[in-house]
Amino acid sequence: MVEVTLCFLIRNNPAEEVLLGLKKVGFGQGKYGGFGGKVEAGETPEMAAVREMAEETGIKVAAQDLQRVGHLTFVFPYRPAWSQVVHVFLARSWDGEAVESVEARPVWCPTSEIPYARMWQDSAYWLPRILAGQKVRARFTFREDNETVDEMEIEEIADCRSQILDLNGGNVPWGPPHNKGCLCTSTLILPQKEVPGKSIAWLKCQPICEPSPRSYFNLTPRSGWGTRIRTSAY
Repeated sequence: MVEVTLCFLIRNNPAEEVLLGLKKVGFGQGKYGGFGGKVEAGETPEMAAVREMAEETGIKVAAQDLQRVGHLTFVFPYRPAWSQVVHVFLARSWDGEAVESVEARPVWCPTSEIPYARMWQDSAYWLPRILAGQKVRARFTFREDNETVDEMEIEEIADCRSQILDLNGGNVPWGPPHNKGCLCTSTLILPQKEVPGKSIAWLKCQPICEPSPRSYFNLTPRSGWGTRIRTSAY
């Protein structure tokens, strides 16, 4: 499934205005939405988001200023080529002013007046959550008209942090955060031999994190050494 990015510039915290683009050509023509496009070979989603924002608006956003806030899967059973996985970002810092391009006309919009009726139908389910500060993972399946949402799954995802969790009470920080804005379904690994007499757990990211040593602790419990349970990210 093709991977794409979607980036929203927002003013103030909490968000009071968001930069939307009226798509002029191609996929989503005539609809409002964020700015983005396909992740090209050799690019990370962050690199693609930076490039697409510059191409579509003239605005320069630094990769370190992107906050990863959503992981969306769109399934078009009647138009499989449209199915895609979307990495959603917010940015509050950038250089330049948005200008109209051949692809989109940028419009600053109060968050209380977002034109959901002129956006993809799914936007009304996840965009308000993201603008309110949540991070979400969602899956949308569309009907034969390729416009109407037929099935939807959506959940809020918390930030993931590399840490030891003391199951007897309290979190013990351990090392730096995972990749900025990491969205994970985590695995708790309970190593009984690490700290005698205490129940602790390592937090491990799943593949939605960037696959680098800095983004997760790749700890696999040995046979008879620990117990694995599923939980949402902390």
